[in-house]
Amino acid sequence: MIFFIFITPTFPLNLPPINVYDNVLPPSISSTLYPQTDLPTSQTRFVFSRSSPLKTPLEITLNNLLTQLNDTSPYVEYWSRSTWNNLEIHRDVDEILAKNKPKEDFKFPINGHVLYLNCTGPSISKNSGQTFLFHSSKMYTIPPLSSRLLRFRGDVLHGVPRPSLSYYDEMVGGTNHKIYTRRRGDQEKREVVLFNTWGYEVEGERDEDSGGEGKFTVNCFEDWIFRDVVEEKGGEELRLKVPLLGDLKRRGNVNRFVELKVKSEMVLEDDSPRSYDIIGEI
Repeated sequence: MIFFIFITPTFPLNLPPINVYDNVLPPSISSTLYPQTDLPTSQTRFVFSRSSPLKTPLEITLNNLLTQLNDTSPYVEYWSRSTWNNLEIHRDVDEILAKNKPKEDFKFPINGHVLYLNCTGPSISKNSGQTFLFHSSKMYTIPPLSSRLLRFRGDVLHGVPRPSLSYYDEMVGGTNHKIYTRRRGDQEKREVVLFNTWGYEVEGERDEDSGGEGKFTVNCFEDWIFRDVVEEKGGEELRLKVPLLGDLKRRGNVNRFVELKVKSEMVLEDDSPRSYDIIGEI
């Protein structure tokens, strides 16, 4: 079952939909990158060509990660977040092209990525702040873990609910779309860099800041820990009410919310990526 209108993608269909790797960065590099996620311009989308000189620690690190993956995509779009914010389910697209040519089909990145730098605190340690993804007839949940890299195909729907169970009914521990914002004094950290790879140059800012001198190495691919996605088949049948971001074209669905049924355990406090079969649409 596919409950979203399918839009023809512009990338190889043989790419795995979702991969998760741990231990991709040495601790020294992670700590160097922390401050870069908390800048006033952290919501700005930057773009760089991998064939151009790279000046910033972030650009050098992202390029090195892609090199370890044998990814030859020529352009990278990236931005960052330093807090755990609610983000509705969506696909990343070429935003400028979509705005300037609204009648044309969306262009998707080749791959999307979430690089988790610093994910700590009372809530985060209890498996909150997960990234939710939907592809074909499956739902995926990826807990935040420092030095983890989530890589997914460019057409995969994804988002970050806050709280993590906001999609679920209150009778089973969810909040039924009551969104909790960040409170002053929160100890939790969810510092991430988000980046997409493209086959052509999308529009975006060019970060001209210095600070890229020196070696910003990443761990060798052989030292990365590939995390199998645990398939959840048990648990009770639960209803989810999933919010979609954007207008009709962006949502790919006439409804603002999609109600689904999955079999799911409510309390899973380890750091394993998981998948759940979507067994019906309400």
